[in-house]
Amino acid sequence: MINYISAENSIGSMANNQLPQVPQVIQDLNSIDLNFNLNQLDRYIEIQEQQVERLCIMEVPSYMKARRRAAYEPSMVSIGPYHYGKPQLLPMQAHKTRAVVHFLKRCGKAKESFLQELRICVVELRNHYDRQKLDLMLEWQDDENFIRLMMVDGIFLLEYLSATSGNRHVQDYARNDPYFGHRGNTLSYNYVMQDLLMLENQVPYNVLYKLLAVSHAAPNQTILPENTHFNLCAIMMSVPPEINTSANANIQPGYHHFLDAYMKGRAKGNVQPRIVEDRLARKISASALQKYAIKYTVVESYDSMAFDSKSGTLNLPSLLINEQSIVSFLNSRAYDVQVRGTTTDLNSYIYLIDTIVHSADDVNLLRREGVIINYMNSDKDALKAIKELKKDDARGDTHDRSFQVVKKIRDYCRELETSMKRKKTSKRRKAYRLIVTLFCGGTIILILTAIQTGYSVAAFYKP
Repeated sequence: MINYISAENSIGSMANNQLPQVPQVIQDLNSIDLNFNLNQLDRYIEIQEQQVERLCIMEVPSYMKARRRAAYEPSMVSIGPYHYGKPQLLPMQAHKTRAVVHFLKRCGKAKESFLQELRICVVELRNHYDRQKLDLMLEWQDDENFIRLMMVDGIFLLEYLSATSGNRHVQDYARNDPYFGHRGNTLSYNYVMQDLLMLENQVPYNVLYKLLAVSHAAPNQTILPENTHFNLCAIMMSVPPEINTSANANIQPGYHHFLDAYMKGRAKGNVQPRIVEDRLARKISASALQKYAIKYTVVESYDSMAFDSKSGTLNLPSLLINEQSIVSFLNSRAYDVQVRGTTTDLNSYIYLIDTIVHSADDVNLLRREGVIINYMNSDKDALKAIKELKKDDARGDTHDRSFQVVKKIRDYCRELETSMKRKKTSKRRKAYRLIVTLFCGGTIILILTAIQTGYSVAAFYKP
């Protein structure tokens, strides 16, 4: 606490013709260091120059984080040094280790081969981050620890993106693997990808390049494969940029990290979608299906969901909606995915319900059919509950039961519509033919009548 000189002492000193003492708070200003180093650059100018040269993986400014911190900090997986070791991200470390084991076994290379390749460019890799912040983080002051981090996180990113892009080489994981199996990857995609596309959660492109190149290199090969960039872009689901692929060239890729590749791909329309959406899977509504006279039958289980094209009947389990529905469904889904492994019937059911329910009118229709049992105050409240369930849902793919049901419904509606158009066309043709026939017949009769009248008149005046 600052001790100010009392006003009484100051007044007393003035009475003795002495200058009052300067308050302590002013005296403290004399301790401020004015020995400035005029040759030292401003930290942000240094960062700017560093960013121009290497495009730093920087921290998001605090004023931006203050508005919505969760948008900039990962919740499941840490990539790179900034968020490593945070409690909520620790569970994923075990899956990173599994990814490294699979990767090394598959390529048949020792981990030292990858570490040695990364050691060569460790200074360059460190310079991709905010060096001043990185140097203050004790665990990353050691280059060897930093290199290990780059290797582990880089391999995890390659493995996850390979599973996401459907790479046929990444098939040595269990079918019910929660992240690298087809089903687990589909269900975890939205959550993991959200973290992988955060600015502070990146590794340099060069890390991914080196890891993939060494894994594909032949034994005792000193020159890294030239097609590595194209293979890496395929894994990242991006179009390959124009880059220098000459042997041992200093890598100057068109991408700096995965987020950069994603942004540039999106800007140019090159990023491939997570799942190729069939246009038949676009949303339909229960109200719109009324004109096709589709009927509903309530069944007992999720695996009984189906559409009977012969009778135009959609079989659906009933959906009970009350205040506890959201919590119970979320926990049921967690059990469905984690315990039952590859089975996602509940997830598929929620997706199907969301597909056919767009409005309170749709809720009302399904309620009258017995599909929805609504204990909420209104159909609008039930609609909100359904949309809340869909928020954490994973998008269905072509293997999901719901996708197949929707496809059958659309095929049925298309065939019915085509049949109705044919009938309308046939009726129009018949009507046209009738009109033409009547017109032609009437015209002939009129002509014959005119001829007959002409002959009658001629006969009357004939002498």
